[in-house]
Amino acid sequence: MDRLRSHSTGFFFVVLAWVASGCQQPAEPEGPTVRDLPKQTAPDALWDDAVAVLRDHGFRVRVQDRVNGQIITDPETSAQFWEPWRDDVGSQYGITEASLHTMQRQVTVQFEKKNARDWAVDVRVDVYRLSQPETQITTPSSVLHGFSGYLPDEEGGSLRRTGSRKQWVLTGRDGQLEQQLINRIAI
Repeated sequence: MDRLRSHSTGFFFVVLAWVASGCQQPAEPEGPTVRDLPKQTAPDALWDDAVAVLRDHGFRVRVQDRVNGQIITDPETSAQFWEPWRDDVGSQYGITEASLHTMQRQVTVQFEKKNARDWAVDVRVDVYRLSQPETQITTPSSVLHGFSGYLPDEEGGSLRRTGSRKQWVLTGRDGQLEQQLINRIAI
């Protein structure tokens, strides 16, 4: 019995330490995440490497604009704590936040030509949170219709008539994921 109690106490403290490690929000990047690229690197190789890095991190490329030097990914729903194989969140705080809210991340990679031979890369990871009205579930039977859109929202309006009014709200940038991506792209 004492052994079981010590194991459950140890498990409690491990979970507590894991949750506490994600309680402080990382600092927001103040400026762009830019790095100069090696001089001998061919621009086509850089482009292909950047696309490969984004795919390795679980992002699907939506736009590849070689004329303007821009790669934009689709917004991807962020990894949660029970998905340790996913690598699309830069910090423990981000994983904890994504486990509590529906979050998305979208990556923009911008290649800039500095002069005839030199290039720089700028990586930006925007973080969005899903915002939608809550429905009124006032009786046990209304739970059955909770996701159909027939229930009123918290203001008394019907979600079916007014549309779902879902929107993705920009909450900031994931600076740690930006650093991870730029470190892999600009090797």
